[in-house]
Amino acid sequence: MGRGIAIGGRARINRLISFGLEVNSARLQIISALLFASLHIPAFGLASLAEPPASKSVQLVLAQVPSDDAALHLATEDLESALRSRGLDVVVSRSCESGGRCIVLKGTGQFHDDREVASQSFAIEPVAKGLQISSPGIGLVYGIFKLAEAIRRDGVDWDLKRSETPAFAERIFSYQGTLFSLPDEGYYSRHTPYVNEPLLRQQVEEAKSAMRRLLPYAFNTVAFLNLNVEDYVNYELLGDGQQVYGADSLHRQRSAIFSKALSELADYARQLHMQFFLQIYEFSLPDHLDGRQLTDDSDRTWEFVDAKYRELFERTSLDGIILTLTEPSPRMAYRGITLWKTPEGAGRMASHYYDTIVKRAGRRLIVRMWMVTDDIEGFRRVLAGAPEPGIMFDTKNTNGDFFLSVGENPLVRQGAARLRHFSITFDVFRQFDGWGELFFYPAFWAERFRNAHENGFVAVDAWGPWLAGCIFPGIWVGKYDDYDFLRHGFRPALASLYLFSRLAWNPADSVDSITKDWATLNFARANAEALRKALSLSYDLWKTTYLSDDDRGTFKWTMVFQPPDVESAARLKNHSFAELDKSNRRARALASQIHTLIYSLHSPDVQQAQAVREFRRAADLTLLYFRTFTLWRELLWWDQMSGEKRDATAEAALRRAASQLEALLPEWHKYPRESKDWFIFRFDPEMNAAPDWLRRTSVADTLREVRKKLQKSN
Repeated sequence: MGRGIAIGGRARINRLISFGLEVNSARLQIISALLFASLHIPAFGLASLAEPPASKSVQLVLAQVPSDDAALHLATEDLESALRSRGLDVVVSRSCESGGRCIVLKGTGQFHDDREVASQSFAIEPVAKGLQISSPGIGLVYGIFKLAEAIRRDGVDWDLKRSETPAFAERIFSYQGTLFSLPDEGYYSRHTPYVNEPLLRQQVEEAKSAMRRLLPYAFNTVAFLNLNVEDYVNYELLGDGQQVYGADSLHRQRSAIFSKALSELADYARQLHMQFFLQIYEFSLPDHLDGRQLTDDSDRTWEFVDAKYRELFERTSLDGIILTLTEPSPRMAYRGITLWKTPEGAGRMASHYYDTIVKRAGRRLIVRMWMVTDDIEGFRRVLAGAPEPGIMFDTKNTNGDFFLSVGENPLVRQGAARLRHFSITFDVFRQFDGWGELFFYPAFWAERFRNAHENGFVAVDAWGPWLAGCIFPGIWVGKYDDYDFLRHGFRPALASLYLFSRLAWNPADSVDSITKDWATLNFARANAEALRKALSLSYDLWKTTYLSDDDRGTFKWTMVFQPPDVESAARLKNHSFAELDKSNRRARALASQIHTLIYSLHSPDVQQAQAVREFRRAADLTLLYFRTFTLWRELLWWDQMSGEKRDATAEAALRRAASQLEALLPEWHKYPRESKDWFIFRFDPEMNAAPDWLRRTSVADTLREVRKKLQKSN
């Protein structure tokens, strides 16, 4: 993908990114044509202006639309492709000529990069010779993508009439460490220019590609997890005159390259009418600096904050920061410090960051309440330290982490979003329910999206591809790239992403109708009902493994098989084997039912054949996972409950579970990546530096320990 022209955003960014030069309006059309040719997108008003339409032709009529807008070009190219998939020829014109049908794209002549829902609305309606898509702003792009989707799914309906306005003004997609995530040793080099430039270049282009894929889902903000911002700044603005990095420091040379790459991505995002954020964990500082006097009310702390963020925004065109006040990163020789001790202290941090990032730098800030508070009393205490009405906050939709057992976050219905602007985060990647590889379809989102909208939330955030232990040492660029469902393959998580995008636009939409639409679009109408049922059952499948409201479901952290710690072992002992066995049997039955439904899908064309193959792999893996998980959980129950002095019945049950699990493990050799990352056969030695609570063992290790105990009991 070639580089393009920064469109919208700040006036100072109206430049030609590819060459770093200012261009005047007389040259803009010519350069635009060349750039969009490199993007494989037709340049409106130039090469694609029409010849007379054929009998089966459709004219795309450009009425008052920007001639050099990248997002509009991508949308229109998608519409052309959809029409051609229905056997129609497409020509582009400036007016609806005689003969044939027309689709008129009617805008105001410019797009506004604000977050007003009015400018994002669109209408599709019949006109004299065909259809018209109109919008006062960027909604024209969204409407074109919506029409293209409808044509692929249902064919061309010349009587189509729909008018839509998004329920949530801002729709954020957050990459969680799988792409463009610094600091990371993979990006560094010991040779001039001390940056692994081929890797950095690849990551930048992949990030651009991801943004293009997100545009049809109507996301208007994209965030990339960078554990801190240290790689971009030199602390040149630190007020005490201290030189943090020497003149010949490798860091200085690297930071210039990283800052340029960050600006390139931010500028590219604005071409697509997205804002570009970094999500970070604070507080971090270089390990060689004295951090002993840093607290949430220390003047020295705010000198550091002000110095690095003013410099960050002077050096880059980044739009803003999503700030996590907890889990600071210990990676790559940066010290991580949790500064705040009380909700009021967290509020003071938010207030100081707001002063620097929003008031002084003119950028945006979203402050996450993760591990700060999840009730209205705690949030009021946060506001006592952060009285500024302009601060935007974020919370997860769940009351704690993304476990299915924890219920809805109380901040939603208790009115937090009536006190301040709020975003709410949903886990599309499903770190606890399959890493995007297994079938899981979060049907409960329908109620959660409705509740968030009715209670005043203005933004929704899709927690995207994620790394296990991504904030800890031992993880680096590319390590979990295979699980990026947006960029690689056709994964079950794509169904959840589509569900998110539809509910973000209209929370009153029916989950069943959304699911059928997605199934029809990707697998043909004949497969839609079977796939709808399979996806619906997948939610029941994961839910049934939770034995109680305080259960974390799997006695593990994310998808990693780990033996229970003291707390989870205690929870395990609260349940009889009959309860466990009932849950296990139901889980295996549901996984088998889903497997049968997925294998009933047929593939009428090549593209759908590939999707069917990948979904069958997911069905195989889902069934194997739950057969393994239920046996592993049974093994743990008998091992934990019977101890060293087990009776004959318990001894026989433990031996039976061990033998059945051992017989099943060879099937995991078909999935070498998952076997390693989910700790089936051995722990990942590269995770040795991870914290103690991420216990590094495996199913095979657990089995060996059980076998040793059984041998001693003979």
